[in-house]
Amino acid sequence: MSVKQIAHLIADDLERVEEAIAIHLDTDVRFISDVSNYVLSSGGKRIRPVLLILCAQLGNYTGKRVYDLSTVIEFLHTATLLHDDVIDKAHLRRGNPTVNSRWGNEISILIGDYLYAKAMELALQDKDFLVMETVSKVTKEMAKGQIIETLR
Repeated sequence: MSVKQIAHLIADDLERVEEAIAIHLDTDVRFISDVSNYVLSSGGKRIRPVLLILCAQLGNYTGKRVYDLSTVIEFLHTATLLHDDVIDKAHLRRGNPTVNSRWGNEISILIGDYLYAKAMELALQDKDFLVMETVSKVTKEMAKGQIIETLR
């Protein structure tokens, strides 16, 4: 079964993830919302939320926090992509101009930092210490991995 077929089975849940992403991207600094929406609506498959939703279902979890936690994962992933595009001097991602090629490296890094901070804020709002600990460790390991890759 393909990711697309699996996503179709949980389409209602993925729609709620999209709604949560839109809600959490809303900010009083319109430019941040616009750039974040640009990169987050560029056609990704939302594999990470699909996996989180499926794992939640496997554990018989049916609550709403899965949507905000999916947003945490997507924000972290997107932040890494923004930073990675600067490091790699990428001009296209999924056939679209990258944030750094449209608005510059500084904006790309700052929007990435904003998304990291927003992800941490959402993880804290979940009020589950294990979630925050896991998000922090994963973020740290991703940064270490990127540093190691950059040094090569």
